[in-house]
Amino acid sequence: MERAARWLMALACMGAACGGRSLLETSDAAAAGGGSDARGGASPLGGAPSAGGSSAHGGVGNVSGAGARPSAGAAGSGEAEAGEGGVAGEAGVAAAAGAAGEASEIELFASIDPGVCTRLHLALTSDALYYTDSAAGTVARLTLANAARTTIAEKRQSPTLLEARAGSVYWLSDVENAIYRDGEAKPLISAITAVYGLTLDEPGQTLYYSTETSVYGYLIGAGSRFPAAIEYGKARPTAVVLSGTHLVFTADPWVLEAARIDTAGPAYCGENVSGYQCVRLGFGLVGLQYDHLVSAEGKVYWAQNASLYASEVGATIATQEVATTNASSNHISAFAIANGTAYTSDEDGYLQATPLGSDHGAARVITRTPTIVDELVADSHYLYWTQRCEIWRTPVQ
Repeated sequence: MERAARWLMALACMGAACGGRSLLETSDAAAAGGGSDARGGASPLGGAPSAGGSSAHGGVGNVSGAGARPSAGAAGSGEAEAGEGGVAGEAGVAAAAGAAGEASEIELFASIDPGVCTRLHLALTSDALYYTDSAAGTVARLTLANAARTTIAEKRQSPTLLEARAGSVYWLSDVENAIYRDGEAKPLISAITAVYGLTLDEPGQTLYYSTETSVYGYLIGAGSRFPAAIEYGKARPTAVVLSGTHLVFTADPWVLEAARIDTAGPAYCGENVSGYQCVRLGFGLVGLQYDHLVSAEGKVYWAQNASLYASEVGATIATQEVATTNASSNHISAFAIANGTAYTSDEDGYLQATPLGSDHGAARVITRTPTIVDELVADSHYLYWTQRCEIWRTPVQ
């Protein structure tokens, strides 16, 4: 903990000033400086003059403060001096100015309830970042433009999973096993045995949640629920997302299912169930990450051990590996998709970006964090992540 605190303090002070938010910029490659500043050679007897050296003042400037780019160094002068008793040597060539390095901007976006908070969950919309702080019992909204905070609910019992859409946020009380909307005192859905996953349709009209052996839908306007998918056998649905006409969910142990929701009645899924209503995308997926799925760019993304996969669910079913962690032994801890890029974090704190495609390119390390990243979310502008109870961000490529 002490080592992590020193690391974060050092990062915070690399900007224009310590205290407040600063935008850290690091140079990917320092530009080369010029040669040494050579004088003419000593020639007491009037011998041959020594050649002047080139003056070196090129190179990259220091790390800049908030929002600034690293500046280029000044060009060398190339002046030469006469040796003692001799003729001045010919002036050397001036050193070229150092080129400014390409910057990677990392910003501490918000620090949440220091000393109280233990873990944050995030939900991102077009204009705000919502979070739950289970230890403090808080549900809040941060404006993307300036991180201005609005408390939506406080002193609640362990708020965890959340989804936001159409101006409202829906969140789970992990103690009550109840789902609330915004700061309402009465739960929207209660008397649930347990909830393991939560998702909303795009218009924000239907809420889906997984519990025990089923995934239920809840019509928000009508205030009624219905069974969307039933898992037969021993598997228990966990994380859940929507992809077109399918409801995709992980199930414990090691199962990935895709259930159709455009037909009458629930879809029936399971090891011994066959039919068009449910497709088993994977079985025996040891190391499957149960608590996270992402639906983006027409595919569903899921993690297993050190690899990230994309499954296309529709008229055809296809799955491919799209990214791996920095080391094959480091399991993915969180991931997000934006602008044709997969962003992943691993158990060693490496946060990296990998271009998507049939033959994905090499991963680029963005940074290495002092603690494991719990949450990653992204839009077309920024990637956000949590380090315990701090929220950081960097522009997406």
